Amino acid sequence: MKKYYKRFVITLLIALVLGILPANGLQAAKKVKLNVRKLSVTVKKTKTLKVQNTKKKVKWTIISGKKFVKLKSKKKTSVKVAGIKKGKAKVQAKVGKKKYVCKVTVKNAKKKTVKQTPKPSDGMEKGSEGEKTNTDKTSIDWKKYTTPGLYNYDTGELEKSWETLINEDNGIFEIDDQGMLYCGTESISGMLILSNKIAGIRFDFCKNLRGIYISSSVINIDEYSFGEYSNLSTIIVDPKNKVYDSRKNCNAIIETSSNKLIKGGDKTIIPAGVKCIGGFAFSGCNGLKSIIIPVGVTSIEWYAFCRCRNLKDITIPSSVESIDVSVFEETPWLEKERKEKDFVIINGILISYGRKTKGDIEIPKGVKKIEASAFFECNELTGINIPDGVTKIGSSAFQNCHYLESAKLPDSLKSIESSAFLASALSSINIPAGVKTIGSSVFVSTPWLEQQIEENDFVILNGILISYGKKNSGTIRIPYNVESIAGEAFLGCTDIKNIVIPDNVKQIGDSVYDEGVFAGCDNLISVDIPNGITRIEENSFKNCISLKNIDLPESLKYIGEGAFFGCSSLVDVSLPDNIETIGTSAFEDCERLERINIPRKLREIDDMLFCGCSNLYGLNVPDYISKIGKRAFEDVPLVIYRGNASGCPWGALEVQGLEEEE
Repeated sequence: MKKYYKRFVITLLIALVLGILPANGLQAAKKVKLNVRKLSVTVKKTKTLKVQNTKKKVKWTIISGKKFVKLKSKKKTSVKVAGIKKGKAKVQAKVGKKKYVCKVTVKNAKKKTVKQTPKPSDGMEKGSEGEKTNTDKTSIDWKKYTTPGLYNYDTGELEKSWETLINEDNGIFEIDDQGMLYCGTESISGMLILSNKIAGIRFDFCKNLRGIYISSSVINIDEYSFGEYSNLSTIIVDPKNKVYDSRKNCNAIIETSSNKLIKGGDKTIIPAGVKCIGGFAFSGCNGLKSIIIPVGVTSIEWYAFCRCRNLKDITIPSSVESIDVSVFEETPWLEKERKEKDFVIINGILISYGRKTKGDIEIPKGVKKIEASAFFECNELTGINIPDGVTKIGSSAFQNCHYLESAKLPDSLKSIESSAFLASALSSINIPAGVKTIGSSVFVSTPWLEQQIEENDFVILNGILISYGKKNSGTIRIPYNVESIAGEAFLGCTDIKNIVIPDNVKQIGDSVYDEGVFAGCDNLISVDIPNGITRIEENSFKNCISLKNIDLPESLKYIGEGAFFGCSSLVDVSLPDNIETIGTSAFEDCERLERINIPRKLREIDDMLFCGCSNLYGLNVPDYISKIGKRAFEDVPLVIYRGNASGCPWGALEVQGLEEEE
């Protein structure tokens, strides 16, 4: 009996210990948590949200999005979440001092919508008889929407007023001091009616934005305005807009003066009269399966149809003369063309290599241009024979062809654009006498150029100086047989202190794809630029931190963006009166600059032009300046102005000591 009693007591003690000990290898106590962290519910329907593994009473609250959800049938540990209207909300469960949050998405119930045909008075033109239009593509009656804001695309209900959008804390919208509206998140969706107060728009990354109405006052839409991954299906421009239109209800934004299609969508039909398809115009439109480019279009700019992953059928007319970099990249159409053909050629323009591009190859006769990036990173290519008739080799055409050792160029060739043979294996090259344009970095990182740099003071081709030699240091004089200096020719050359450029040089640097002809020349003190030079291109002297003296010729008309950015040793600059344009940030961070004049032919002061010029006291802005860009005088201690320029962020300037003389 004692034996059994003893066993009973021991068993009881073990049970008690197991019941009170925390689980450290025996059995863990279950963690308190929500049954779901994300909940999707349909309008007028409910779903249960529950806190698991607790017997305590739960306090349920809606912490955001009260107009989208309602809590019903609250119990000790559960609640029913009811959808009110489409939107997003957060529901909090409080257990003691701990809080648990569930993100709720309310969706509309699937239903058939009656599609309406918009009238010309609704902001669209009626198509001509027999002409295909997009009038059946939208159910939106634009007359109803007089209030700017964000609307539910399916129901037409106003979800957020314009004031709410501008002032909300989550950072969806930002309006800068020039009236430019920005959106920087992916969360915005639906249909946007723009305010008539907005000068420009930029909706990067808004891949869920489905519809947009461009008001009459929108005057600035660039190629990045709607991002690369936009899924816009309805695009309407107010007929009173003087800059843009969406003629014949084409579901696109067209720049009226140039007939350039700025932005299209999945349901766009390109109308007659369009001359150019702009950069990124259809990029990322995965709903686009076919496109007809009408007769009259002459150019298709970069990335126009890139990443349209369902685009299988493309009609391209004979009028197209220019096809820029990666226009059809990552489309089924281009992949099929590459598999079926040796070369992809459109109207004499070679845009891509094909199935048999291996070893030494010969480009077929009839090709007139090798477009940008046509053979980019084609590592099975060892030699190329380009036939007579080809006049241009586009930018990056043979870039990163690591096994390309030889290239035979025709006498018909006129230009070789930037980075055309960059980082290839070229060991020899013949440059025909007719080549008068050589862009920046065409032969950089090739065995041929490296050898030329080792053996010569300057590398000159047909009067074009493309690179300095290793023997150059101190003061150098450009040879008199040089007519132009290619972009990036002296990039990062730290051994040069003074440069003298002869009178017969008429061009310095490139206007595009150029990091700066003298950029990063840390020890460069002075430069003599001859009369006859009309342009100083973008970034030409960027971060030349020792540059103290520069003589600018009277012939100068243009100073590009960032031309003297970061030239921290410049003190006094005399700008010729013939200058008509000075680009953004041209003198930004010239922190020692004390004196500079505003040229008589200049009419606009661009963004951030003198930003960071902290020693520039008493800058006189004459009354013929009609516009002053954003942050143009940031950190400038004193600006004297007598006029009334439009678009000027006066509030910022007044803080910095803007004065008006009596």
